[in-house]
Amino acid sequence: MIFFYGSFSILLFMNPITVSELTVEIRNLLETKYQKISVIGEISNWKISPSGHAYCSLKDDKALLQAVMFRNRLFSIQFNPHDGLKVIATGTISVYEQRGQYQLIIDSLVQYGIGSLQNEFLELKKKLAAEGLFDLDKKKPIPEFPTSVVVITSPRGAAVHDVINTLQRRAPHCLIRILPARMQGTEAPDEIIQKIHYANKHKLGDVIILARGGGSSEDLSAFSNEALVKTVAASSLPIISAVGHETDWTLCDFAADLRAPTPTAAAELVSTSTASILERLNNARYTCITAINSKIQALRRSFDKANAETMKLRILRLYEAYSQRLDYATTVCLHSIETIYSNTIGRFKTAVAVIESANPELILSRGYAIIKHKKTKTPVTSAKEIKPHDILELQFHDGVITACAEETSYEKD
Repeated sequence: MIFFYGSFSILLFMNPITVSELTVEIRNLLETKYQKISVIGEISNWKISPSGHAYCSLKDDKALLQAVMFRNRLFSIQFNPHDGLKVIATGTISVYEQRGQYQLIIDSLVQYGIGSLQNEFLELKKKLAAEGLFDLDKKKPIPEFPTSVVVITSPRGAAVHDVINTLQRRAPHCLIRILPARMQGTEAPDEIIQKIHYANKHKLGDVIILARGGGSSEDLSAFSNEALVKTVAASSLPIISAVGHETDWTLCDFAADLRAPTPTAAAELVSTSTASILERLNNARYTCITAINSKIQALRRSFDKANAETMKLRILRLYEAYSQRLDYATTVCLHSIETIYSNTIGRFKTAVAVIESANPELILSRGYAIIKHKKTKTPVTSAKEIKPHDILELQFHDGVITACAEETSYEKD
């Protein structure tokens, strides 16, 4: 016995009915009551199916409504619908019987504005960017050859298996540490923050991967939590954000040191250098083996062709080559010696000229004399040093005379 209260008529089924019959009755009630209704909501998880129909959710801060817009109505849309856009959807409420889920069948869709949740996302992004959390110069480099990797993820999701399988295949030497945490819901940010602090405190690895598979914007909203974003930016260990699919973006993607489009891609990024080195080593090994074999074959061919005449001719050619090199080296050495000798002689002559120009006798021969006090033999360099009646000794280039100063005269300062 089921009762529907309110504006619905009361239906009373005295006999049991099937799920299908009940669902049809509910659909009829909803379609009769809400034949034409307009709903304001924010688009979430907008997708075009292979059949051409569009599926999405309309949401506000308290509720979520599933919706579908069939392809024959999509042509009427005058804008590009996308997640976070606030719209007015007009249509009919119906029931998708296979899932027992009520939904809005949209006939027309007009743009209302940016949704409040998307607006909050953009406002927080702008605020954190102004604080410098997303600055490129603050990004820490990802180690080229990590020996241990910390993976913060759900232990039950597909992401953890993708990361483990990729690392074991590409970098088998790398130690993988899994720190389990919720990846969605109100408790997820705090759990992830705790794991990041724990990994940093105990230095559990060379790099941290935040890994989560795809989902709706609501599922990924935990990774745009302000406290979590700041924790990611402040981590001393470099962090790779691998949340959702390639088209999904969260604020953690901007704060992390590197953003990977998927968890598998993150594992490939940290093992790229290792895989490349292993490949290069294998290629080098093959090249060395090939070169050695080629050299051995060439030596064998040379040995098979060797005889007394050929060996004599080879020795002669070597002798001629070395003789020619010796002649060339001798010529170069002689030319260098001549150049050094010529430069040395030039410098010697220049030095002699400089020394002779400073010879006191040469200066005296030009009419100059050296004046000294007769008694002390001290050279006189100023007229102020001579007093009347001082006995002086005047040295010329060809002799010395003695003189007496009768009077002195000099310029005053």
